[in-house]
Amino acid sequence: MRDRWQYRLTIPWVWLIVAIISWRFPGDEYGLFGVANGLPSAWISLWLGFNGGPNDIIPIMVASSFTSMLLISWAMDGLRVPRWLVLSLWLIGTVVLFQIAFGQFESYARAIAKNGSLTAYVTASSNLSLFLTCVCGILLTGCYRVARCLFPARSVNDGCVKAD
Repeated sequence: MRDRWQYRLTIPWVWLIVAIISWRFPGDEYGLFGVANGLPSAWISLWLGFNGGPNDIIPIMVASSFTSMLLISWAMDGLRVPRWLVLSLWLIGTVVLFQIAFGQFESYARAIAKNGSLTAYVTASSNLSLFLTCVCGILLTGCYRVARCLFPARSVNDGCVKAD
C-alpha cells in the first residue's frame, strides 16, 4: 500500500514547500519564480485571462500548479516509476538548471544583483527540475512498459519455434 501512494504523498508537498520559499525569494521581477512554478500551471492560462499584478496571479498559479503536480504524481504511482530514476533525474536536473541560470553571469555578485539571492536560483532550479523529472519519469517508464509488452524477452530455453 505504501508504495502505491509514495509519490502522491511526497511530490506535490515537496513542490509546494519549495514554491512557497520561491515565492518569498522570487528573483528579478518574479522571473525565476514564474518560469519554475508557472510551467505546471500553464494549462490554466487557456481559461483565465490575467490583468492584475503578481499578488493576483501567483496564488492561482500556485494552486493550479499544485493540482498539476498532484495529478502527475498520481500517474507516477500508477506506473510505479522507479525511485532511483526520480531521485537521480531530480538531482542531476537541479544541478544542471542551477548551472544554466547562475552560470550565465560572470561573477557571483552580478548573479545576486540580478535575482536577489542564491535561494531564488536553488528553489527555481529545484521546482523546475522536479516538474521535468516527473514528466520524464512518466514518459520513460511508460515507454519501457510498452516496449516490454511489444518485445518480450526470450529465455535461453525458448529458442525459435521449430516446424515439425
